[in-house]
Amino acid sequence: MSYGKTRSAGLFALWILGAACATTRGEEAIVSSLSASDYAPLRVGASWTYAMMFLGQRGEMTIRMLGERDGYFYDNKGGMFRHTPEGLRDPKRYLIRTPIQPGNRWKSIVSASAVEHYEIVRVGEPCESEAGAFSDCLVIVSSLRKDANVSLRIRWTWARHVGLLKVETEALIKGQGVQPQTKQSLIRYALNGAREKGAGDPGGGADRTDTPTAPDVGAVDGRDGGDSAPGGGGIEGDGTTGEDGRMDAEDSNEPGGWTR
Repeated sequence: MSYGKTRSAGLFALWILGAACATTRGEEAIVSSLSASDYAPLRVGASWTYAMMFLGQRGEMTIRMLGERDGYFYDNKGGMFRHTPEGLRDPKRYLIRTPIQPGNRWKSIVSASAVEHYEIVRVGEPCESEAGAFSDCLVIVSSLRKDANVSLRIRWTWARHVGLLKVETEALIKGQGVQPQTKQSLIRYALNGAREKGAGDPGGGADRTDTPTAPDVGAVDGRDGGDSAPGGGGIEGDGTTGEDGRMDAEDSNEPGGWTR
C-alpha cells in the first residue's frame, strides 16, 4: 500500500473516531441536561391511578396533588414532594437525583438503622404499563438491608412528562431467595387535573372526563394508606415476616405514593 493510501486510511479512521466521540459527547450532554421535573411533573390537580398488587390482593389507588405547603407539593395520601437543583425529594430522601445518567448513585439515611441505596440503571429507554407505551423512561433501583436475613429491593420506573409509571418491590430472604412483594402499575393519569389518559383510551390517548372513585387499597388490613404519594401503595402492616417468608406491608418499604 502506498504512503498516500495509508495516510488516507489513517485520516478516515481518525474521522470515524472523532465522529463517534462527538456523538457520545452529544448524548452525554442531552442526558446530563435532564432534570427530575422531566420525569416527575408536580402540578396541583394532577392525578395518577394505579393497579395495586400485594401478596395476592388486587385493587386500585388514585393519587391526587392537592396543593403546595412549606415549599412542598402535597397529595391526598399525605405524601410531600419538591424539586430542587439536585432532584426530586420528599422530607426524608431524594427519589431522583442529578445527574440523570446511568451509574449515578446516592444514599439516604432515613433512620439510625436504615440506609437506602439508590442507583440510576436506565435512561431514555421505552417502557409500558396499562396506561400505554412510553418512549423515554428512567429506571432507578433502591435497596435497603433490613437485617442479616432480609434485604428489600425496589425498582422505580418513571415516564418522561408523565410521572411514576411502575414500582416493583421484592424481598431477598436468606435461604429463600427472591420473594416478590408489591407491584404498582399506572392505569391512567391526568396532569392538568381535568381529563385522564390511559387504559380504555384508544392508543392510550383518548381523554376521559370522569373522576376515578375506586377505593384506595391503603391496606390489606383495611386501614387508610397513610403516608403516601404517587407510587408506593399506601399499604400498611405490622412489619413482620410471615411464615411463607413474605414481608408484611410495612416492611415492604412502600409507604404509598411516590415514597415510603
